[in-house]
Amino acid sequence: MNKEKISAANFFQEKEILIDKADSLYHKKDYENAKLLYLELLEKSTQEIEKGYVLKRLGDIFYANKEYSTAKNFYWNSIDNCSTNKSGADSFFNLALLYGKEKARDSALYTLKQSIESYSSFPQSYGKSNTYSKAGILFKNYGKYQLAIECLLRAYDGFKELKDLGGLAKTSNTIAAVHRTLGNTSRAKGYYLQSLSFRKQQFDTLQISFAYNNLGNLYKSESRLDSASYYYRKAIYAQRQLKNPKQLDRFYYNLGTILYRSDSLSASEKYYKLSIADRKNRNDSSQLSNPYKELAMIAIKNNNLSLAKRYIDSTDQYINYSNSVEVKLRLQEIKSIYYEAIGDYRSSLKFSREYAKQYSELFQQKQAQEIQRLQEQFESELKEKEIGVLTQETKTKENIINVQRKGLSIRNTLLIVASTLLLLFTLVYFLMRLKHKNKEKALELTRLESVFEAQELVREKISKDLHDIVTTGFDGLRLKILALPEVDKPEVVRKSIISDIEIINDEIRLISHRLSPLGSKIKDNSLTTIITDQLTEFQHYRKIFVDVKLPLPKELDKMRLVSQTNLYGIILEILNNIEKHSKANEVIVDHATTNNNVFINIHDNGVGLPDDLHKGLGLVNIEQRAHLLKGTVRWESDNNGTDTYLEFPIKPNLK
Repeated sequence: MNKEKISAANFFQEKEILIDKADSLYHKKDYENAKLLYLELLEKSTQEIEKGYVLKRLGDIFYANKEYSTAKNFYWNSIDNCSTNKSGADSFFNLALLYGKEKARDSALYTLKQSIESYSSFPQSYGKSNTYSKAGILFKNYGKYQLAIECLLRAYDGFKELKDLGGLAKTSNTIAAVHRTLGNTSRAKGYYLQSLSFRKQQFDTLQISFAYNNLGNLYKSESRLDSASYYYRKAIYAQRQLKNPKQLDRFYYNLGTILYRSDSLSASEKYYKLSIADRKNRNDSSQLSNPYKELAMIAIKNNNLSLAKRYIDSTDQYINYSNSVEVKLRLQEIKSIYYEAIGDYRSSLKFSREYAKQYSELFQQKQAQEIQRLQEQFESELKEKEIGVLTQETKTKENIINVQRKGLSIRNTLLIVASTLLLLFTLVYFLMRLKHKNKEKALELTRLESVFEAQELVREKISKDLHDIVTTGFDGLRLKILALPEVDKPEVVRKSIISDIEIINDEIRLISHRLSPLGSKIKDNSLTTIITDQLTEFQHYRKIFVDVKLPLPKELDKMRLVSQTNLYGIILEILNNIEKHSKANEVIVDHATTNNNVFINIHDNGVGLPDDLHKGLGLVNIEQRAHLLKGTVRWESDNNGTDTYLEFPIKPNLK
């Protein structure tokens, strides 16, 4: 009997030695030799707990070797031997990871929940808290935010009991990320600050910098730019204390973005350049297109177009290193703005259309992904409910099952309603965003297209006006002249004919002005002289008093011919509108030149602009010419008269 006890003791001691040796080889990543020992142990093991552990270890080896199908078989065998101990719980968790790789959402969620349920009965340990933390991250990735929060809070409590600062910091950061996704920014901020506090207690400078950066990102999402700038600067300062900084270029870029949004272009430019320098020092070209494209935008805003072109070329050089569709989309937008700035409207229109097309495609892609995600989530929850029903059928009586089926039906109905509302909300949200973005781009495209279509619009209007003059005006005159010998009061008819001729003459002169406002006048006179003469003529022939501030700005005479033509055309259109529509008897022309900009205000004391005039060619022509001057025009009109405010820069219009 004693010999049998000694033999049994030697047997168990031998197995313990083999397990220790196999585990040692496994941790050294000597998987082949470890696998041989575990297989030997599997043959010698008689207890389910031992078999479960060995099978789980074999699954780990095949997982590490990326032989996922074989790994799954070993994990399930481990669970079959003992599903309630740590080996079974770990096998469930690893199966969740494998099913996640295979996009098998339902299986992944099921095995993950089984793992958590098994761990709930275990005593507190680092492994238990760490598993809860990892499970929280997985639930977050699957959109199961409530389950994620529950697991993460369990992990937090466990790490707190173990006084594990690193675990507390990591878990606090993940909880903050979940709350931020849910829109609970105040709670997110609280947990981010907790994570920062724990990192400071660890004196972990690298993680401190990441914590500051997370806070900066949170405030940036709320457009609280001063706070975001403060935390990004803290993150940069912490990184600079390290011998080997990590992601310092990203922090520079983040701060540059905030400064750009705050209109601090010079400071923004500085940090974008620092971002480029840091990444180049590390021979990393993967994200260089980001700061280069924003430097191009800054150069455009500073009117340094040659520098902007160099930055755009640099962005093109590194854009292929980036897989981000958003980066490429932003570059299209910047190119459109650049070509508009240099006057190449055709290229600007091309890139604007390309931007609108790509944005629409990106939106549709994201919308499809979101709909697919919601559909998968909805189907997954339905399947979970069905699994719950099947489980209950084996444990309860028929009357309890019927009650639960009714409850399930109600929950499913609520789930369908909630999912439908969520889907509708998501669709409405994205449609509103797309509508807003498209409205902005449509406005920009309309402005660009109007430049190219202006001449065609004028030609069409002139064609119609000439047709009306010939068919209506001249035919009317012909009939009146033919009837002249037969009328009782020929003098009245003659006056009517003269009046009609004057009207036709005015219409032909207006057509001439729209075709070529300056014509040959500019050859012999300066623009200011021509404008003054036109105002004098307007006062004399239209019997409307004109009060003009003299002298007119001398800079007008130095402008390019095309700019002079556009300005003169605007003035003629305004005078034509006053004559035809205002019923005014006085016009005041005021002007000023400040900060390289010319301001012109033309006021009349008439009855205001009629509503239908805003649809007419005259105002459209004024707006187009103002745009060609790189300026703006606006009207203020009421029953006491109309003010037309024109503003444009001098420098871009000089010869």
